[in-house]
Amino acid sequence: MIKIIEYKDLLEASKLMSIRWKKQSYFFPGIWQMHKNSINNYSLYLKNRINNENNMSMIEFKENSAVAVAISQEITPPEVYDPGLTCLIDSIVVKTSQISKKAASNLLTEITRIAERRGIVQNVIDVPIYEKFQAALLSSKNYSMCSKWWIGSSINYNIRNNSIDFTQQQDIKFTVALSALKRTQYEKVQPLFWKKAVNSDQSQYEYFMQELHVSKQDDSHIIMLTYKDGKSVKGFITGYVKELPVEYEKKKICVIDDFMVLKPELWLSVGKELYLEMAYIAFKKGAVGIKVVCGTHDIPKIKLMQDLNLMLASNWWTKDIRAEFLGR
Repeated sequence: MIKIIEYKDLLEASKLMSIRWKKQSYFFPGIWQMHKNSINNYSLYLKNRINNENNMSMIEFKENSAVAVAISQEITPPEVYDPGLTCLIDSIVVKTSQISKKAASNLLTEITRIAERRGIVQNVIDVPIYEKFQAALLSSKNYSMCSKWWIGSSINYNIRNNSIDFTQQQDIKFTVALSALKRTQYEKVQPLFWKKAVNSDQSQYEYFMQELHVSKQDDSHIIMLTYKDGKSVKGFITGYVKELPVEYEKKKICVIDDFMVLKPELWLSVGKELYLEMAYIAFKKGAVGIKVVCGTHDIPKIKLMQDLNLMLASNWWTKDIRAEFLGR
């Protein structure tokens, strides 16, 4: 039986969600540690979101003794991309491994049905690396992997590279050009998920300028670094120091998304130096870990993640859902 989780059910739903937090704490103890009040914290977090937002769906599926819960949210991708409205399914939790494939499939179908009614064009699901069942389900439903998220520790030592410095205003045009190169490469692999916006370069320039302004402030949570060979920019990296969600112990992590080098063969040299510098600065800002994303297809960057001994934490899966219910 499928039902929409109501306000009064949030505490019970949070108890089910704690299954995932326990797994995260077990597999990645150096980063994620479940908070002693995690269930209450998360329940309050959901209540606040429900009161202030209208873009969330929470669904429960029961089959005999098995229970599955999913929480999804409607998001608008960054302005440099234009795939249309996206449903980010950030949690699918199964209470017992005995839940049938059919039951889990029905849960995913219902999430998709709600998303389709809202005009959403694609689903994106974050699946932890240890959730083999979910990965198999998504593969059977014609989802494809688009991104990999890697986890590493911040570092408390620094081998200074004079080619790396904090990004300056004159560097932004070069970082925008490198970002445009990345978008072009990625769009070829996932034409919807990484569909470029018409004005993507201008949007990227404005965004980087805003981030640069914030990064110059005292105790900023934004770190922007550029690698230069003379006047030539060979690569750049941007990190965001954030607190972990309320269900975990209060720690900080540095999330790296914008990270690019001029040529693929530079990942193991320029890319590695940029990462190590970022990991050190993030440590000084109180971060215990680093989280980095790269495309599933981006083999040179993946090799860097492996060379740095980072752990693969999760995969993002995506699917164009526009034709899901045609003719039904």
